[in-house]
Amino acid sequence: MPPAFARENCGPSLCAATYKDFAYTRLTSYRSIEIQSATSEYNCLEKDREIFRLLADANHIRRRVMYGEPGNIRLAALRMARSLFRPKPAEKDFETLLAIENRHGFRSTFFLLHDTYWARQGTRYLFDCSEIQGIARLVLAAKCELGVHGGYYRFNDAFRYRESLEAVADAFNVRPCGIRNHLLRYSYPETWRAQAAAGFSYDATYGLPGELGPRGGWPFPFKPCDAQTGQLLNLIELPLTVMDATLFRHLRLDGAAALEKSWAIIRAVIDVGGLVSLLWHNNYFNEPEYADWQTVYEQLLARLAPLNPWCVTGAEINAWWRARSAVEVHLYSVDEHVTRVSIHSPHAINCLALDLRLDGKIILPPSAGKIVSHAGLNRIIFPQLRAGETVVVRIEN
Repeated sequence: MPPAFARENCGPSLCAATYKDFAYTRLTSYRSIEIQSATSEYNCLEKDREIFRLLADANHIRRRVMYGEPGNIRLAALRMARSLFRPKPAEKDFETLLAIENRHGFRSTFFLLHDTYWARQGTRYLFDCSEIQGIARLVLAAKCELGVHGGYYRFNDAFRYRESLEAVADAFNVRPCGIRNHLLRYSYPETWRAQAAAGFSYDATYGLPGELGPRGGWPFPFKPCDAQTGQLLNLIELPLTVMDATLFRHLRLDGAAALEKSWAIIRAVIDVGGLVSLLWHNNYFNEPEYADWQTVYEQLLARLAPLNPWCVTGAEINAWWRARSAVEVHLYSVDEHVTRVSIHSPHAINCLALDLRLDGKIILPPSAGKIVSHAGLNRIIFPQLRAGETVVVRIEN
């Protein structure tokens, strides 16, 4: 069962009920690339990084032999040899990722793990090492975002989540506002309650490792409700759509099947104007054994690009959705022939769309927006509303 959420933060259909005969929303797309311990290869000490690679590849070969995990033993062995004799530069995968996204003008969020160093589920890198600092500069120069990857040993602990937030802020001189928990660990309502208390503005954990598509079938950002208190939490949830490990580890798909299953899920989300969120791990790039992982990511972005999605960081989507949720829409009759719709935005917002289920001639103030036909409705698109601005639309029957 999906968790409780705020009705005013729902998607178009529920907003239509909330706001009587019309709804307003924006079609958005969101992706994130995660830096996490189970898959990250970057550490301050070169020997630590390569030791971790050797251990990870040896364990993969063991699982391949004993449990039939998908993979190629020969290529995994070559990865081990390269770790010893010709290690891959730490920045290479991130340069590749940023180049793939830049082809389409897309930007993304990178989550940094802060947890117990070299514990089983802990981190394999330190924030003050030159490699991590260089990677962070690459990410920020591309106008992407650094977020916090909630540590396994900090799960649901508001104080320790806050420590991680401050650690990222101190190390990289940017204040993160988003979090995604390691291994998608989540419990309701403890996870959201701890994240909100720690000072995060949005979370991107809400997904199931073994299943594709938005958890609970809800593809829109929402504000969670703490059922124990009956209060809305000051946190926006960005549901996960597709993760690489789901496709190739849990479902054990080949590249062609992974691409088509992913696209079917994404297409369904697009069709309802929802949020598309892709989670890919950096260390599966530039690896012959994992060529399908990189290829599927590239092809998904190539399919999304012609649809012209708004593909930005989690922080930007969070800010837009909060501004959208604060918009006030009021409908009132002047007489039997004239109806007015008042749209008030407390915060500045771009590209707001208002669907009107009302017949009649629509008259907009000069330069306020434009009217288009959408799904049999009259849609008004406001390119920009300033903070505190009110626009009144007149409808003549």
